[in-house]
Amino acid sequence: MIMFLCYYKSSLLSQGRDGMINVWNYTSCEWIVMRKFSNENVGFCASEFFSDDNNAFLFALADERCVINVYSYETGNSWHRLEGAKLAGKKIFLLKGYENGFISLWDCESETELCCKKFHNDPVMCLDFESKHFVKGMSGSVDKDLETWTITKDFQLEKLLQVQITNP
Repeated sequence: MIMFLCYYKSSLLSQGRDGMINVWNYTSCEWIVMRKFSNENVGFCASEFFSDDNNAFLFALADERCVINVYSYETGNSWHRLEGAKLAGKKIFLLKGYENGFISLWDCESETELCCKKFHNDPVMCLDFESKHFVKGMSGSVDKDLETWTITKDFQLEKLLQVQITNP
């Protein structure tokens, strides 16, 4: 079962249920694994990939200790470890959803949690954030409600609107 798939430059990144994240390159008419990242999480949460003009990072999502390992894509080395027990120009931020319904905002460079707020009564199953135009996020759980929220100028998560969804 493939849990995560991402194409970047000339490589394909994949994560399977074994927790291994593979970086594949297509050479000589076949896909070859060029690099591997270990991820202890084999649950429903896949890894995430982030890139901007200067950097590319792979976020190996939380293990049983609630640690997120951030790897440099270019070097394959561990760049940071974000731990849920820590307190609160161009920075890199990470939004993290938890099984207790909380969402937290992390500053990846200083490895600090800036804000943590409860949006759901059940585990956060998905979340996304649009930072270029609307600066709004959305998250969902196992219930019928989608929560919309934003990040304020002082790096707090602020609820905007709750939307109920149903299957037609």
